[in-house]
Amino acid sequence: MAFVDANGWTDSDYRVLAREACKGHFRPEDWLCVSANESGLVVRRDTVGADGKIFRGSGTFAQFTNKNGSAGARGLTQMMPATLKGLGFVPGDADFDSSRGDYRELSVQQQIVWSGKYFKATGVRSWNSAGDLYLANFMPGRLGHKDDPDFQLAVAPTRNYTDNIGFDRKDADGKRKGFITVGDVGRAAAASFSSYPYKQAALSLNSVRQMRLNECLTTREPLTTDGLIGPISLSRVKEFRYAAGLPLFGGFDAVVDTALFGE
Repeated sequence: MAFVDANGWTDSDYRVLAREACKGHFRPEDWLCVSANESGLVVRRDTVGADGKIFRGSGTFAQFTNKNGSAGARGLTQMMPATLKGLGFVPGDADFDSSRGDYRELSVQQQIVWSGKYFKATGVRSWNSAGDLYLANFMPGRLGHKDDPDFQLAVAPTRNYTDNIGFDRKDADGKRKGFITVGDVGRAAAASFSSYPYKQAALSLNSVRQMRLNECLTTREPLTTDGLIGPISLSRVKEFRYAAGLPLFGGFDAVVDTALFGE
């Protein structure tokens, strides 16, 4: 049954996310973590405040446009204009033209597709954690150091550090280290697992997985599509694995997602 969840996402949005995750070899849960941290999983368009200033609607970390009218990172995963241009987001592209060239005006599904293009473009064939995906989103040129938690990505007072100072969490005395490490990025990603937007999205994602199982196992009594993965849902996963010729052990993983949503 179709739905719109607390984040304003539809079941169709989650199906697109699952499909793009299969293509890009990343977990949809990890993508949701990155977006939960970057935008709160909410697509917000520009609005004009009472004082006439433009509030740049790019998510939780939205900010006013710069004095020269230029804008920075935007959208669910906070992509930079130069990055989008490198991916082909230029005049003549259907999405570019339909959104008047403003990436923030794209739908959830369109943004997911462009974000998927970005992660596929890194060349990484598999991702081990939400931290890996977040590092690719934040500083892809440092992916070679993704397994070194102490590697320093940015040091004060550089702009890379000041623009992303939130990664450098304050200690008990309210002080920051003065640099951002790979481990800091990983911890920021992991923290998203406990956020409200992520929890709502994870339930919705699992609901869509349950829907797909019902669509595939038509001779069985339909699962309740509540997003809660209990013994009955897991038994259906095992039945699906058997019917699809997949390894019988495990829950919803990349193998099952690919069989359910892959093209």
